[in-house]
Amino acid sequence: MALPVLTPISTTTTVRLSSIATTTAAAVVTSYPFTTYISDGYFLSGAAEQVSYVYKRLGGDVLDIELTNQNVFAAYQEACLEYSYLVNIHQAKNALPSLLGNSTGSFDNAGSLISGSITGSNIALKFPRFFPQLPRNVAKGFGASTSVGGDIATYSASINLTSSVQDYDLQAAVDSQYPELNGKRAVITKVYYITPRAMWRFFAYYGGMNVIGNISTYGMYTDDSTFEVIPSWQNKLQAMMYEDSIYTRTSHHSYEVVDNKLRLYPVPSVTDVTKVFFKFYVVPDGWDEGDTPGEISGINNLNTLPFENIPYQNINSIGKQWIRRYALALSKEMLGQIRGKFGGAIPAPGVTITLNSSALLAEADKEKTSLRDELIKVLDELTYAKIAETQAAMVKNTADVMKMVPLPIYVGGLLLCLSSNIQLLQNIFLGT
Repeated sequence: MALPVLTPISTTTTVRLSSIATTTAAAVVTSYPFTTYISDGYFLSGAAEQVSYVYKRLGGDVLDIELTNQNVFAAYQEACLEYSYLVNIHQAKNALPSLLGNSTGSFDNAGSLISGSITGSNIALKFPRFFPQLPRNVAKGFGASTSVGGDIATYSASINLTSSVQDYDLQAAVDSQYPELNGKRAVITKVYYITPRAMWRFFAYYGGMNVIGNISTYGMYTDDSTFEVIPSWQNKLQAMMYEDSIYTRTSHHSYEVVDNKLRLYPVPSVTDVTKVFFKFYVVPDGWDEGDTPGEISGINNLNTLPFENIPYQNINSIGKQWIRRYALALSKEMLGQIRGKFGGAIPAPGVTITLNSSALLAEADKEKTSLRDELIKVLDELTYAKIAETQAAMVKNTADVMKMVPLPIYVGGLLLCLSSNIQLLQNIFLGT
C-alpha cells in the first residue's frame, strides 16, 4: 500500500518573526504596552530596526523564530524605560541632597509630568544647582533650639512682679498672652529685665565709634587732648564685653526655670524691678510647614524627584547601543518562555524535536544582569562626587610631575651647556 502524499498548507509556522518591520501602519503604535515614546518617530524607527536586528542575531533566516514584531517592539520599549530608570537613579544620587524641599510634581501613567511649577522643563536633562539643603535645614533646627537663629518663630512675653513673691508660672503667661498657640508648651530661651540705669550706662560710655558721651564733636577741639586711633573692631569688642558683663556680673537677680516655673533670687522688691520679660518658642509638628512652605514641602526622597523618562531623542549612541543589546536579551527571554510552553520538546513522526528553551532563558538572564551591572558600574564611576575626586587626583598628579620638569629658562641653559661640552670634546678629539 502506497503512503499518502501530504500536502501541508504551509511549511513554516504561522507565528514567526519577520525580517523587517515598518512604522507606517497606525496599528504599530497600538503594539506597545505603554504610551511612552510612541509619539516619537525616531523611537518608532529604532524599534522597527530592532526587529531586523533580532531576526539576524537569533538566526531567523535559518530557523523560524516564534516571536512577533510586537514582541520585539515591547522589548525595545522596555529597554528604553530600563535605561531611563537606571540613568535617573544615577542622577538622583547626584542631585537629591541639593534638591530636598524643592518643588515636585504629579505624573501620568507614562511617567510624564502633568502638573507642577516645573511641568515641561525636562529636569532630567538639566544640571542641578548645588546647595546644601539637608545640612542647612538641620542647622536651622539646632539654631532654633540654641536661640541663635533658625526657621522657628520666637515669641516674647512678660510677667509683672509682686513684692515678696518669688515663684511665677511662665506657661500660664504664655497661654494668656498667646491664645492662638492653643496651649502648646513653651520652651524658654531667655529671661531678662530692663532698667534705665543699664541702658544709660551702655549708651553713655559706648555711644558709638569716634564719640565721647554721645557728643560727636567733643574732644577734638579741646586743648591738650590726645587720642589714640583705634580700629573699629576694638569698639565692637568693647561693646560685646560690656554686654556680657551685664549678663553675667551686673544683674541684681538670678533665676532658674523648672517645668516652666520661674524662681527669682533674691526675692524681688517692686522698688527694684517691676516687670520681667522672657523669650520662648514652641516646638512645631515635624510636618508643619509654618511660614516657610518651600523649606519643608516638596522633594523629600527619590520618589518625589520630578524626573521624567529621558526623551528618546536625547539618548546618545552609547545609550542606544545598550538599549539594543538589552532589548535582544529581552527577546531571547520571551522566545525561551514561548518555547518552554512545549515542555522543551515537540513530538514528530519518527523523531522528537528538542527546543532550547532553558538555554535561551539562561542566556537572557545572564545578559540582562551583565548589562545592568555594566551600566550601573559606569554611572557610579561618573557621579559628580567621583568626578571631583578624579579631577583632584589629576591636579595633584600633574603638580607632582611638574615638580620634575625644569622651567624653560633652565631647559635652555641645559641645552647650551650640553652643546658647549660637545664642541669642547670635538676640539680635543680633532686636536684643534
